[in-house]
Amino acid sequence: MTSIAIIEDDATAARDLQSMLERFKEEEKSNLSVQVFDNAVTFLATYTKQFQLVFMDIDLPQLNGMEAVRRLRKVDKQVMVVFVTSLAQYAVKGYEVNAFDFLLKPVHYYDFRLKMLRVMENLQEKYSADKRIYINNRYVKTTVLASEILYVEVVKHSLLFHVVDGKTYTETKPMHWIQEELKDYPFVLCNQCYLVNLKHVTQVENYNVYLGKTVLLISHPRKKEFLAALNDYYLKGGAF
Repeated sequence: MTSIAIIEDDATAARDLQSMLERFKEEEKSNLSVQVFDNAVTFLATYTKQFQLVFMDIDLPQLNGMEAVRRLRKVDKQVMVVFVTSLAQYAVKGYEVNAFDFLLKPVHYYDFRLKMLRVMENLQEKYSADKRIYINNRYVKTTVLASEILYVEVVKHSLLFHVVDGKTYTETKPMHWIQEELKDYPFVLCNQCYLVNLKHVTQVENYNVYLGKTVLLISHPRKKEFLAALNDYYLKGGAF
């Protein structure tokens, strides 16, 4: 599923964009979900990397769209941004915040469809070699890229996802669930509590594995298997 955010203070413009997305969804048989925000402040306050695509108006109250995307890029460099605005002179500056494209108001479906086809093609290329893990508990609903997970820790009946930006997310599922989800990726148990992303291993010393400043214990029974997997990973070029 492609999760899409629309940040637009004009209710009519927001509805028009939603209608175009619904039409595109039906025509292309795409699996899309859409959430609308009427200002960028609320959008940023609730943002947890849950979207793959953002349609951002520029002329917004409280915080303009260009500045909002500058702030967005501090927490998510991957999300695709398309500016939707009547301010063409500002839209072309989108390269400063790594915007993918822009749409000029009033938006016509033909132009919108062409942009969306490019967007979906780009998203497919971007995420085909990676995997999104959906985390859903009563406090947060978000996704994390498998490549950005440092390690997964099991604590009682919960999984703790430790990711590269220092955040930790919790999912109440067993370890064998995430092992199955990540079976095609370089994740290996260093003991029964830690599933490690080999991409982020910086050093192994005795029975310690280092992921930057984080140090995890390798159990005696798993050390041979862990080192063999790490060696094989490096022999294959360390690709994710």
